Amino acid sequence: MLITIIGFGKVLIPIKKEQLKREANFRFGLVRIRENAESIAFYNGANREFTYIKKVFAPVLSIYNKLITWERNLDIFQNIYGYITWMLPTLAIGPRILAGEPGLEVGALQEANGAFGKVFRSLNIIVRMFEFLTSFIAGIERLESFFKVLEEPQALPLENGQDLRNGTNCSGNILKMIIFCTIYSVPA
Repeated sequence: MLITIIGFGKVLIPIKKEQLKREANFRFGLVRIRENAESIAFYNGANREFTYIKKVFAPVLSIYNKLITWERNLDIFQNIYGYITWMLPTLAIGPRILAGEPGLEVGALQEANGAFGKVFRSLNIIVRMFEFLTSFIAGIERLESFFKVLEEPQALPLENGQDLRNGTNCSGNILKMIIFCTIYSVPA
């Protein structure tokens, strides 16, 4: 269980957090194109926008490749970990049965396998649910960074020199959301 948390958690959580960010960038690019479709068509900008979308999609694809590799490794580890339920009781009791120890029969091995399997499955919920937990944690971390931006907005001057820190001339929460999306979601 510690191998899963330490070995895979430290890698998968940042990868999934980055995946959320890159997908948001890609969705933003698609929405921007959809909103400006008429202007893009009028000025023959389809090739330029297609190049832009390919540039934004490339990081999404690369993070998916990295994620697939690490999730494959996690699946292999989970399968090996799952086979322990069959192997460990057999290795512990099997030699004693084969040695002819009194009171142990082949049925005792089946009972031990069943009992060990039930205890093992109830204790390894973290290993079984790890993929879901990493996605959940990455989403929570992304929401936490969004919350921090909403709580501590940066000062942005308007054309007339007013400070938007308190939401002057604009709803504060909307401004904070725009600042967050500009800083964290929009590709440069």
